[in-house]
Amino acid sequence: MNDKSETNASKLYDIVDIIIGVAKHDPLSIAKIAAFLSDKAYTEIQKIPYLQIKKYLDGVKRIEELGNSCKIADKLFSDPKRKNDNAMRVYKMVTSTDTEKKIDYLIDATRSMLLGLIDTDAMFRIFRAIVDSLPEDLDYLTSIIEKDGPFTGNIQVLALERSGLMISAGIDANADIEKQQYHITTLGFMVDRYALSLSNEERWKWYNNRANADNRKFMGPVPISNEEIEAMFNEQKQEIIDSVQPKWESINSDEHFEKIQRISQRREAVALLVCATKSEGRLRIGQDLSNINPYVEIGKHMLPKNDDSRESAAWVDAVKTLEATGMLECVNFQHKMYRLTNDGWKEADVFIEQNDLQENDITDPNELVKILQ
Repeated sequence: MNDKSETNASKLYDIVDIIIGVAKHDPLSIAKIAAFLSDKAYTEIQKIPYLQIKKYLDGVKRIEELGNSCKIADKLFSDPKRKNDNAMRVYKMVTSTDTEKKIDYLIDATRSMLLGLIDTDAMFRIFRAIVDSLPEDLDYLTSIIEKDGPFTGNIQVLALERSGLMISAGIDANADIEKQQYHITTLGFMVDRYALSLSNEERWKWYNNRANADNRKFMGPVPISNEEIEAMFNEQKQEIIDSVQPKWESINSDEHFEKIQRISQRREAVALLVCATKSEGRLRIGQDLSNINPYVEIGKHMLPKNDDSRESAAWVDAVKTLEATGMLECVNFQHKMYRLTNDGWKEADVFIEQNDLQENDITDPNELVKILQ
């Protein structure tokens, strides 16, 4: 936005109040941001900061729906002395990103904070490092994180040094500046662990193994184990599952045939069942701040791709079908988070084999539905 446009917009929409209000699920604040985005008096360029904020807040909302974490309103906006400053910092950081991928990183850093893995100060430091770095440089950091340093200087290393993610190992007077040796800083490891690679299970195992092996200080605070984090996102206690999801104690061949036939009659159900094997058996039903229809989220895919009522109903019905036939089980009170059961994994393998599906066929449910037609 230019100064004049930003001033005009702020007269109608106080972004600080909007951020705090949306974080507290205030309907009026949610309506304000939706109204601004649909207001034709503003250009698409003027709406970009609000679209960025909306993407970030939608991502945080999904984190809170997982349960077992603090609310962002409680962590950032409960202190009257700091809530406005924190909201402004969030606004400045999020709207300074130059790619959607960076906003995803900020969302993951927020997730780490809400789970108690880092404090708010560390979160904002991670925010700043991400905003100040090129996406390509962050990718480079992730690619070298498991390698033993020091690292010889190059254009990516020097850029990461300016962002505080790497530091010189010492000055060699006989070498050019780009040939000096560098180490990854504590902040560099924190940025990778708590934002860039938060969803990378193999990377988390590596961090835990290194921490157990030599108690390296760069690992940062680890208040809970990796197994506990896994449980936070994907499991509830067995008695909770038993209370909300009936178990199929035994299945005779006729019942099994009827269930498979019921699934086979719905292409969307087959697509979700098969594609769930590529998202660690997990999917969820959600709804963002502006769309009236629920969606199904599986891996990196949102179904439907647009806010279409008919398609939305078909995908949500597919989830309910898989749940009713024992292929999926619900793992939270709201019936929004699901995972494949043992029967689900087995039947998914059968569908893949029977339909001669290849690896690239079972990543996108939308494309798989077309193949199954």
